[in-house]
Amino acid sequence: MCYVIHNNQDFHYIIINEYYKYLTFMNIYFLAHITSDSKIRDTYKKIIDILEKMGHTVHYNHVFENFDDLENLSKASLEERAKKLSQMMLKCDCLVFEGTLSSTGAGFLLSKALTNSIPTLFLIQRKYCGLYLADPNRLLIIKYYDVSNTDKLKQIIDKFIKFADKKRLTKRFNLMISDSLYSFIEEQSKKMNISMSDYIRNLLYDKMDGNNH
Repeated sequence: MCYVIHNNQDFHYIIINEYYKYLTFMNIYFLAHITSDSKIRDTYKKIIDILEKMGHTVHYNHVFENFDDLENLSKASLEERAKKLSQMMLKCDCLVFEGTLSSTGAGFLLSKALTNSIPTLFLIQRKYCGLYLADPNRLLIIKYYDVSNTDKLKQIIDKFIKFADKKRLTKRFNLMISDSLYSFIEEQSKKMNISMSDYIRNLLYDKMDGNNH
């Protein structure tokens, strides 16, 4: 990271700014099951704290809402809340999901994030045995973690941020292709159960990875 070489504060400030010039700061949507369990809530806070100390902006207030208060909301209010949270998530660069406790709502947003090409980190404190194993997604990373091992958790998160920075979609361009190419891409993407765009991107990522080895 950044180390203090001597006590000259101005010099230290310059070092810090030179370091941060090369970092990518992201808007991150934190997703988790709403619970009153203080232990798991402390875990959420720990993950959020790690992300914020890395310089990222984390959207997380919805995770700490009171479940009883939500149950007292009208259907219209709940629908409006869900719409706002979904819109907020879709504006973020990536998603971090603490999925140790299962949640139908969180699962829905997780699926929506992946459908909209948002890189996602799925953190879990036990072995994952869910359905995502049957249908892997290039933007989804599932990681077991031990909440007591802070250094390892930081490594997992740091590695994901670098992955997300590489995978997030920020540029658009038009590509004209022949009928035969279109038919081939369509056929291959259906076999892999992914979009045609994802099929092309995966080919390019494989090419990039090959050139880096």
